Amino acid sequence: MRDPYVYENTQILKNKLNIRTQDELDDAEADFVSYRLKDLAVNMQVKWD
Repeated sequence: MRDPYVYENTQILKNKLNIRTQDELDDAEADFVSYRLKDLAVNMQVKWD
C-alpha cells in the first residue's frame, strides 16, 4: 500500500519546499535552524545577569 504522506519511491515526507532528497532536506533544516537561532539571539527579550 502506497503511503500518501511521502513522495513516491522515497521515505521523504511531503513538504512545502518540495524537497525530495534527504541531503537537501538536511541542508534546508540546518539553514532554518541557523536563521532562527540568530534571530533569537538578536531579539532575545530576557535579560541575563
